[in-house]
Amino acid sequence: MKTIEFYLTEAIIDLIKEAEGVGFQGWVCPIWATIQNGELELSLGDPVSKGTTFIDPFGETCSSWVGNIECWRFEPSDEDVEALGEIDDFERDNLIDVAVYEYIDRFMDNFGEEIRQEISDFCKENGYKVEFTD
Repeated sequence: MKTIEFYLTEAIIDLIKEAEGVGFQGWVCPIWATIQNGELELSLGDPVSKGTTFIDPFGETCSSWVGNIECWRFEPSDEDVEALGEIDDFERDNLIDVAVYEYIDRFMDNFGEEIRQEISDFCKENGYKVEFTD
């Protein structure tokens, strides 16, 4: 069995950033796993309402669906606006980075083990073992 080394926290950070500004409050973006050329990749699907389940043609939950990221919209705090004045795209991106880095530990504490297990199951089904590096 081949082994894939995967930086999960880094991948989730990128997905959380990608989920900013899409969908409605309370919706989620599904996280999809693929393996291409021996590399594991995670990507976001289009926003769906919470509770949506993805079923394959055999009536089973899709193994490539490994979790969800909540849709969210960044709003600068009053302190940010007061300190920075007009917030341009560069400053907005920096503030989003700060918000995501403050959130990632809570996300991994709440969903990390579940996502690790789903990814491990997906990889095993495709003939791979995954080692998480964080």
